[in-house]
Amino acid sequence: MNLDRFNLNLLVALDTLLHSQSLTDAAEKVCLTQSAMSMALKRLREHFNDELVIYSSGQQQFTPLAIALMPRVRDIVLACRETIKFRQTFNPEEANDSFRIATTDLSELTFLNGLVVEMVRSAPHIRVTTVPFRFEPMDRYFAEGTDVILLPSTYSSDRFASAVVMRMGFVCIASIDNPALSEGLTEERLYSLPHASISIAMPTGLHPTTVALETLFERVHIAVRVNTVASLPQIVMGTELISIVPRPFAQQWSAVAGIKIFQMPIELPTIDIVAQWQLARTQEPGIAWFLNKLHAHAVKLESENAS
Repeated sequence: MNLDRFNLNLLVALDTLLHSQSLTDAAEKVCLTQSAMSMALKRLREHFNDELVIYSSGQQQFTPLAIALMPRVRDIVLACRETIKFRQTFNPEEANDSFRIATTDLSELTFLNGLVVEMVRSAPHIRVTTVPFRFEPMDRYFAEGTDVILLPSTYSSDRFASAVVMRMGFVCIASIDNPALSEGLTEERLYSLPHASISIAMPTGLHPTTVALETLFERVHIAVRVNTVASLPQIVMGTELISIVPRPFAQQWSAVAGIKIFQMPIELPTIDIVAQWQLARTQEPGIAWFLNKLHAHAVKLESENAS
């Protein structure tokens, strides 16, 4: 078939259908009506002479051809998105590019908010969107238009370009009037006092930091689990609870009345926050500008935290 006669938008529809829970879900992802997505699927079935996706009784099943097409179509769609975004130059004063950043709540709270302010100040016409990174396959985020992912190095992938943004150690935060810590935090108190921690599903691994934290949390009593890191300082305030958090996050709360930072009485490995992006986009001026801004802001924060 002549490529000039094939509507390439159908490949976007196919990629979405092959990575969605239902026809309705696929339509919503690309802002189409369900009938429009149904029509796209009909045309794809006619072209490939195959059902591709079978919907029955609320379930869906991919045909062998659809499964074989899945990685090929994903690669094509990603390449098209990268090509459309490519610019030979990037002038911050005139650029109207959009930057989409996937990040954990810890990264966003620790330094991303300040970075976005600096980005918009130097490039007033750009648009910045952040989306939550939930430790799912990175291909999904890049396929949905994400430019850069910020995540702990323990969960990074060697399939994508990577740069260390910030190295973080751990400290313990507690209520300033916690009677159990009037003489400081000892190893005995670390293990005997109730803890507050986050409860999110993260992949397990053999990284030293992951192993050390998992071993530690197996020995302590976690009395309260919350969904976000941001909740932890407020949870421990006025209670006997303590919480182990990265130092830069704790230092943001050090000026808040009611919170005190304690050095860890045991040794824990540091954790790196890394930026990851698609290798093919490394030379893009816009990506290079963003990464330079990210690095400069991280250096500034590390300098402030050390002083």
